[in-house]
Amino acid sequence: MAGALVVLSGPSGVGKGTVVKHATSLDASIWIAPSMTTRKMRPNEVPFDETVGYSRSKAYVFVDDKTFQETADSGGFLEWATYVGNRYGTLRAPVEERLEAGLPVLLEIEVEGAAKVIELMPQVKRVMLLPPSFEELERRLGKRGTDSDEVVQNRLARARREMTQQRYYDHTIVNDDATRAAEELILYYRSCQAA
Repeated sequence: MAGALVVLSGPSGVGKGTVVKHATSLDASIWIAPSMTTRKMRPNEVPFDETVGYSRSKAYVFVDDKTFQETADSGGFLEWATYVGNRYGTLRAPVEERLEAGLPVLLEIEVEGAAKVIELMPQVKRVMLLPPSFEELERRLGKRGTDSDEVVQNRLARARREMTQQRYYDHTIVNDDATRAAEELILYYRSCQAA
């Protein structure tokens, strides 16, 4: 029996990374699919290290455009997308190996990437993470301090469109409190695993 594949997505700034970090600290069985990106590493991020192996925490493989394109051309991604000028891709091999072994996987990806995974693997369970309000999302993106005003405005415009996709998801979690949202994600992840 194949493992359960759960996709967590939502607009930029909604706190996907924070919620997943809380969830993995509360439940060691949650396994996060590794991703590759062309974006610059943010302060306090630790890059994925192949010598250590895949971990429960979200860590990116940071690469240049050439390396990313070579990986895409060789079929190395389950999905990939360009988001606000940077490319992100879910590495295919580790996800497929884990699912074939009957083990669950959590994908933390943007809405566009989630749509591609859903098309490829219709049995995927879909979770949309939403902010308590659009104003709160705007505040969170501005508070980050890592993006220019233009990038923040692009992210907000895209977030408005992405939030309309909620109706296509199996479950919605409002991130009004990261710990509470993480606990709800854990319960849903476990229910998919048990089904």
